[in-house]
Amino acid sequence: MDACRILERLQNAEVSESDIWFRGDYRQAYICVSLAQSGEPQPFIASSYQVYGTHPDQVWRKIMADRKAKLGKEFADWYDEAGNLKPDLPKKKPSIYIDEQAEQAERERLVGVLIFPKAQRANQEQVGSLRGQQEGKGKLYEMPTQHQPLRILPA
Repeated sequence: MDACRILERLQNAEVSESDIWFRGDYRQAYICVSLAQSGEPQPFIASSYQVYGTHPDQVWRKIMADRKAKLGKEFADWYDEAGNLKPDLPKKKPSIYIDEQAEQAERERLVGVLIFPKAQRANQEQVGSLRGQQEGKGKLYEMPTQHQPLRILPA
């Protein structure tokens, strides 16, 4: 068994890994292979004690206990009951804070910007070729300038 080649590959993988959690996994694998090479009867358990200071069966409980201790009451905001990280979904604002007139005005502005009548859709090449030429060879359509001022609503 060529453990030196395995150790070298694990070391290179650890150095090139950008994710800190995977880097830790490569480090533990490196320690585990090193211990196996030196004749340790249970290298994974010994490496777990070296890296995490506890038995492999207790690692996840220890990680969760540390998270709960650090986050306190905010733990439920970040993790579910199983300890999985909750997705970053924005919380919806209560409907009492939404100004219906502002919402309708924003929708109308978006429709005015995104939907043009077919006659006003000028091909970008045509617009570029019209500039610098005489009038009469084509029409350059401009977007209507009926804008309402932007209103910022309280959060």
